[in-house]
Amino acid sequence: MSRKVVTILKKETVIIGVYTNNLAAYDQLHNSVPFHEKDELPSYSTVNRVVRAAGNIKAFSTSVGVFTIQKNTLFKKAF
Repeated sequence: MSRKVVTILKKETVIIGVYTNNLAAYDQLHNSVPFHEKDELPSYSTVNRVVRAAGNIKAFSTSVGVFTIQKNTLFKKAF
C-alpha cells in the first residue's frame, strides 16, 4: 500500500476540493471568500508554514462560514 499526502479544503463539514499542493487549495479559498474579506486572510506563505505535514490544519473564519486547509494522508492500493 502506498501513501501520498494531499491538501484538503473544507467549508464547515463539506469538502470543496482535494489538491496536490497548498497553493491550489489557497487559491480556491481566496476565490471562495467575499471580496471585502480577502485582505483579512493570512498570506499564502503563512498558510504554507503552518500546513506542512499530514495532520496539520489551519482554520479561517469568514462571514460565509469556517474554511479549513488541512494535510491528510491518502492511501492507495498498489497493483
